[in-house]
Amino acid sequence: MGRPGQHRMVPLAIVLLASLAYFTNQLQAQSIAGWLDPAWAYRNPVTLNNVSASLSDFQVQVVLDGSFDFTKAKSDGSDVRFTASDGMTPIPFWIETWNPNTSSASIWVEVPSIPASGTTVYLYYGNPAAKGASDGNATFLFFDDFDSFFSTAPGYFHLGEAQTVLVQSQSWETSGPHALSVLPVNRKGYTYWGYYGLYDDCTSPSDSNSLGVGLAFSNDLVTWTKYASNPLIINARFPSVLRADDGTFYMMYEKNYCADSYIELATSTDGIEFTDSKTIVPAQSGLRNQNPNLLLNQNDGLYYLYYYHGNDSNNYEIHVRSASSIDALDAVLITPDTVVLKSNITLASPNMLYYRGTYFLSTETRAQGTSLDQWMTTVYASSSPTRGFTLLPGNPLLRNNSACMSQFIFWTTLHTYACNLEGSTWTTQHYAAPLEAGRQQILVPDERKWMSSGGSWTRVSDVQQDGSTGLVAQGYLTASPQILKSIFSGTDYVLEGYGKQLQGRVWGLGAWVQDASNLDSINLYDDLNTTENLYLYDWVSGSATELGNAAVGEVDANTWYKLTVRAHDNEIEVDKDGTPQIFTAASTFSSGSVALYGEVATLAEYSNILVRKFATTDPTATVGARQERSHSRR
Repeated sequence: MGRPGQHRMVPLAIVLLASLAYFTNQLQAQSIAGWLDPAWAYRNPVTLNNVSASLSDFQVQVVLDGSFDFTKAKSDGSDVRFTASDGMTPIPFWIETWNPNTSSASIWVEVPSIPASGTTVYLYYGNPAAKGASDGNATFLFFDDFDSFFSTAPGYFHLGEAQTVLVQSQSWETSGPHALSVLPVNRKGYTYWGYYGLYDDCTSPSDSNSLGVGLAFSNDLVTWTKYASNPLIINARFPSVLRADDGTFYMMYEKNYCADSYIELATSTDGIEFTDSKTIVPAQSGLRNQNPNLLLNQNDGLYYLYYYHGNDSNNYEIHVRSASSIDALDAVLITPDTVVLKSNITLASPNMLYYRGTYFLSTETRAQGTSLDQWMTTVYASSSPTRGFTLLPGNPLLRNNSACMSQFIFWTTLHTYACNLEGSTWTTQHYAAPLEAGRQQILVPDERKWMSSGGSWTRVSDVQQDGSTGLVAQGYLTASPQILKSIFSGTDYVLEGYGKQLQGRVWGLGAWVQDASNLDSINLYDDLNTTENLYLYDWVSGSATELGNAAVGEVDANTWYKLTVRAHDNEIEVDKDGTPQIFTAASTFSSGSVALYGEVATLAEYSNILVRKFATTDPTATVGARQERSHSRR
């Protein structure tokens, strides 16, 4: 021990080691200063070059290629993070694509501030425990990839597999059975009686006389035995039959189908021998009155008659009238009909079902001259028997040439019958749905983001534009135009989105949208490939004015395409798949929402709809060399 008051001498080596440790720790601290978190092993500085004025909260695209080592990140990119220029403050981002196999990725980053001189942000990765943080909703002014935040809405009942139950088999039948009206009768050894008509294409003036109404019997609603003495009535088609409390059978049917058709009432005491009673809807020159459907409304005790009225060209209407008795449904005794639905493409064969507060109106439709030129079945719903009908989500209910559907509830099961065309042959098919299962809950676009002007908008699973499988929006539209309008509204913005036309002839996007009749629409057509097939229209009060067009090459159905719309100061620029195509300085509007757009007979899908801020020239991003976090700190 040293003497009291004497200082101990510290060996020089110890002092040097302590000093070295201190400076090592300081250098190590400096090396990780500004690092997001020690759990992330790597980062790349991303230099943002800006030639515009200063920008705030601006979305910038960062593209990764072969110069980026994808093996250092998780295979799905879920460990990716971005920070502001301080290297520590997280900022929102959205991974548009991430594909290690092709060494490519596209990521959008919302940068808090980009001075005119540019700035730097940091891309972090290399954390095996990290979970995905990609968030389009936080990155853009408006965003929907349709994979999350979904809503559901009740559609129609879930129909089982189709079973063919009636075919052309008797000598009097010139075609397959077409439309079926079923009653519980309990006679002749059968529980159910079904009245059916035939189809005819009216290729000769005498065709109507070859038509007739036939009768078939069943005990299970699937196996049917035809009445040997068919037909019950000739020059008759599309029967609808009800049985009154006194046992009288009332049949509405259409007569003179191939000319100016009209609706006749016939009655019977035994359900077999029918006698014409009166004309209910008289003939009108150049028009058709046909496809009658009778309903006894249990809510008000009235009888309702629904039928198609139109010219088979560009005016199709579903009419309804009601009275206290079937006999009183003739035109002489009642006020004018109510038009329930109206269309400029085929809309016919109405059939009404009431169940638990909802009226379900099935119709047949067909868009001639388009790729939707096939018979399909659509179902509308309302709380009223005469008005307020909207197309249910999940439509068209039946496709591939299925039409003239009828609906019946027996016990706890919904039974439907539809005529189906295969080649040139019509048959009648049966579907069943257990009512206890309830109506289908259909995925629909998020009601917090979108508002529909009409048609049927749903979410379906499909292969997306990047090859992955996920949810996309699907629109089936019945008028021109119809839109799905966003809640977002702005003045200057860039709208981007992918679309794929399934059937019809056009899909598109809407910018500066006020409503379905007032907007700028960008339309991509697949049936104009030999000429201009991308159009920009200005819609005012439902009337369209062409602002520009471009020939963009082959456009195919069932193929994804990307449209980009830059809307700024009454100027609109339209790009297709990243290539500028249309620029115009003329537009009625200078602000408004964005929308998914389609026209009558459109069946299309939409994916990755986003709205970002506008700049005269977008900033560009340059990805720098990888930096590694020091591993020596304990």
